[in-house]
Amino acid sequence: MSRVPTGGGAPTGTDFLALTIDQIGTPYVWGGDRPGGFDCSGLVKWATEKLGINFPRTSEEQWAAVQRIRADQLQPGDLIFMNFPGEAAPGHVVIYAGNDQIIQAPSTGQLVQRDSFTAGTAQQWGATIVGYGRIPGLNYSGEPVTTNLGKGGTTAGGAGSGGQATGSILSNIWDALSLGPGFTGGPSPSDIANSILSVAAPLVKVAEALDWFFHPDHWIRLFAGLAGGILVFSGIWQMSHAGEGGG
Repeated sequence: MSRVPTGGGAPTGTDFLALTIDQIGTPYVWGGDRPGGFDCSGLVKWATEKLGINFPRTSEEQWAAVQRIRADQLQPGDLIFMNFPGEAAPGHVVIYAGNDQIIQAPSTGQLVQRDSFTAGTAQQWGATIVGYGRIPGLNYSGEPVTTNLGKGGTTAGGAGSGGQATGSILSNIWDALSLGPGFTGGPSPSDIANSILSVAAPLVKVAEALDWFFHPDHWIRLFAGLAGGILVFSGIWQMSHAGEGGG
């Protein structure tokens, strides 16, 4: 069934989403971008092409072409980019369908399908969220708005190393850099400053350790300690071998 808008206006995110839903059940084919078989970015490419939108082919190129948004700005038809270990980021792209659901062409042996996607799902899959994007050329005026995934550069609630939410530190910096100075509703300057300090803290500790190691007084102490250890070991060795070789 054709979902191409007939009213003459710009296609909407819902129009784009509907085209991808029509392809549920199509086999995954690596490099595929036609109804006989799709890979993840091929499905996106085909649907945008059907709507008359010139959009790149690969997930990496698509990530470079989208308008960057936050998780709490997602609307049906927006894209979620993620990466699995060993891939060139972002290696996977899915279509947000609202109500904590996505449409995706997952991998070889699977079909285009609708999946649940809640906070932390990407981490459960072993993936890392790269970010969220809106396809240029789609009209989102009056379109549904959902906030299922929460705020931030990654899905809220997903724990990274050390149990800290992946987006809690870096997403504030990412929002400030990628969304631009004219963006409203982002993190406050104090949040950004604290995030930068949090990221820089380990580097400061490394610098302090190197400074201590290369300080001349500390080198003197190290050599003195080493020499003292050698003398003590030598004395113990000589005492333990005293009297050996006697008749």
